[in-house]
Amino acid sequence: MSKLNKLKLRRFIGFSVCNAPGTILEILIIWLMSDVLFHSHFARFIIAPVIAFECSMLVDFALMARFVWRDSVVDDTGKRFLHRLLMFNISTVGVYLMRLLLIQLLHWAFGLGPVVCDLLSMVFSGLLNFGINDRLIFAQGDDHRLGVRLLMGLVRPFVTLKIEGLENLPKQDEDPVVYICNHGFFFGPVAAVLNLPGSFRPWIDSKALDVKECFEAVNRIVGRRFRLFGLKIRHKISNRITRCAVGVLNDFNPIPVFKSGSRKVIETIQQSVDALVSGENLLIFPERPRKSNNNIRTERMEAANLRAFYSGFAKIGQDFFDRTGRALNFVPVYINQKQHTMCIAPAVAYSTTDDRRADSTGLATQLYNALFSMSNK
Repeated sequence: MSKLNKLKLRRFIGFSVCNAPGTILEILIIWLMSDVLFHSHFARFIIAPVIAFECSMLVDFALMARFVWRDSVVDDTGKRFLHRLLMFNISTVGVYLMRLLLIQLLHWAFGLGPVVCDLLSMVFSGLLNFGINDRLIFAQGDDHRLGVRLLMGLVRPFVTLKIEGLENLPKQDEDPVVYICNHGFFFGPVAAVLNLPGSFRPWIDSKALDVKECFEAVNRIVGRRFRLFGLKIRHKISNRITRCAVGVLNDFNPIPVFKSGSRKVIETIQQSVDALVSGENLLIFPERPRKSNNNIRTERMEAANLRAFYSGFAKIGQDFFDRTGRALNFVPVYINQKQHTMCIAPAVAYSTTDDRRADSTGLATQLYNALFSMSNK
């Protein structure tokens, strides 16, 4: 069992144990309020259970924050901690309502008794609650907005990958790295963001981060897909999609990639080196674009074929070395959509000589060969 799976197992056991005190407290509060404090039907059967549920939830949250996910909340500000508590409350209520619905569905579909239905729904809600807590509420180093984190949680089950080569990831006390990943149409970036351990800042096309420029591209696609709608409705659809997409992308604190203008290109490199010097990792997709004339179907069919790399990204290694005197490590990452795997190869260190252009070309070739080798497994 890998270290990551052992950690998950320990957390799941701790999560299960921490639920017990809250459950006992909930029963005691309901008994006390319904038999001693309250006398009306509404108070005994509505108010008392709600108060008991909230007290139980607070105890569960405190125990889990203290013993199960302590490493995730140790550096939290007061606002951040309260934000986690609010999310924990919302998710607990939501899962509980889903559990009640599941009990009815199991009884209706299979004719099971209430005890069996309750036990099965309890297992389901426990696993779902653990997943939400581990991936969203107590996600370590995750500063995304609530909406983005919920969106990631909904998408994650469909793009969860088996990771090979975890031993090649950098240790916490090591210098930051640059992850070099294949694009593979839309699947590569989405899968990398949701599966690659640790935190990083991705390179994203500057046009995708600007509402006006992104709207033009989205509007062209919407115009082809929704021809039956009028121009005004298509513009409204494009505007909603654009603002949502741009908001989500900017939430990842990306480094904008400018593809025209030497000063803008230099700005991308400078921002990247600044991020690395401050201890942040980067995620780059350096494949050259295909000449498919914006044909989405062609792009999807050819997504598995690895394309040649730009070598311009290697200048990050040059500037990082000039500023720090240390070699920057580039970690090759290949995502195989068909096999649902993520392969991580040993890092390739930037080596400097008198011929900087040859250094860049050589690094890009080494990284391409590493990804190509993983793509043929």
